[in-house]
Amino acid sequence: GEEIDSYINFEFPQKLEIIGTHAFAYCDIPNRAIISENVKEIGQYAFRGCTSLTSISLPENITLKYGAFHSCSALTELTIPAGTNWTTDAFRYCTGLETVTIASGVNNIPNDAFSMCDKLSSISIASTVETIMGNAFYYCNSLTLINFKGTEEQWKNIIKSADWNGDLTVNVVCSDKTIT
Repeated sequence: GEEIDSYINFEFPQKLEIIGTHAFAYCDIPNRAIISENVKEIGQYAFRGCTSLTSISLPENITLKYGAFHSCSALTELTIPAGTNWTTDAFRYCTGLETVTIASGVNNIPNDAFSMCDKLSSISIASTVETIMGNAFYYCNSLTLINFKGTEEQWKNIIKSADWNGDLTVNVVCSDKTIT
């Protein structure tokens, strides 16, 4: 019925523009959170520790502050939409996260973005990414393959911190070649 559906999907009001710091930290958020396109910013640790959150839908051009979804351990898949401006630890310790898509129009992958996401096994990165910062994939022990939506030359031109992959051996499948 309607009561169950409203619990499973939580849609944020259209007029809401900012979800503040610690707004839902450690709350029992319903399974799926749909963030409206009017939301421009999700504050520091806004959803930290929301262990029931299995799915989120983010609008384009969103700003994710430090640790916005830190420790959302039930989250299994995620798309980072075009124009996302995000900072350190955005999805750190999302230990159930398996699949990530970085959409075209995203320019960077910040420090520790997915560190400690030990089930992360599939990631697709758009050719618009220009930088991958330190420990972006630290302790992502299941990650052995990155699908890069550009050429080998574009991959090599991405500015990568020395420890971007957290010392993992990762193969990168580009549109024209696989880099081992």
